[in-house]
Amino acid sequence: MLEALTPWWPDVAAFLRMGRHGGYVWAAFGACALAVALEAWVLWRPAPPGNALAADEGGAP
Repeated sequence: MLEALTPWWPDVAAFLRMGRHGGYVWAAFGACALAVALEAWVLWRPAPPGNALAADEGGAP
């Protein structure tokens, strides 16, 4: 079981290179992390005062 937890790469630089695909992998990872952070920030901010959804507190009858 512990063999499965042993990394196969010799050092951190090899892990970051990911077999010459590191640029694509880390760029995609960064883009996804940025999208998730941006979505969390947009959802966290209060709604603008002129927003119809913010004015409608009870929803449709």
